[in-house]
Amino acid sequence: MGGLDTALVAAPEGNLSDYLESLERLAKIAPKVVYPTHGPQFSDPADSFRRYRAHREERLRAVLDALQAGRRSVAEITTAVYGEAVDMELRPWLEATTLAYLDYLAGSGLAGGWHDE
Repeated sequence: MGGLDTALVAAPEGNLSDYLESLERLAKIAPKVVYPTHGPQFSDPADSFRRYRAHREERLRAVLDALQAGRRSVAEITTAVYGEAVDMELRPWLEATTLAYLDYLAGSGLAGGWHDE
């Protein structure tokens, strides 16, 4: 999906709230090394956990900005967040990820007025 720096958190299996809580739990454990199920080991997990959280928060802000700009469908919001030039093979994954962000925001009461058309 373009690198090993972040994990796919996409509906219906992926739950952004669970993902963020998992990052917090892992950060509290403070491991010295993490061996993921794929990819190389993490020799500085604390930094990786911070980066992952910052990445998700950045995307959440972008989704909120799209909602505030009047975008309402998952397709419109995905385009606003990821741009027009996205590889069409990635589009379904990006829309599923956008839906996970929207579900998280709706559960937090921050996506008022959102509905998929």
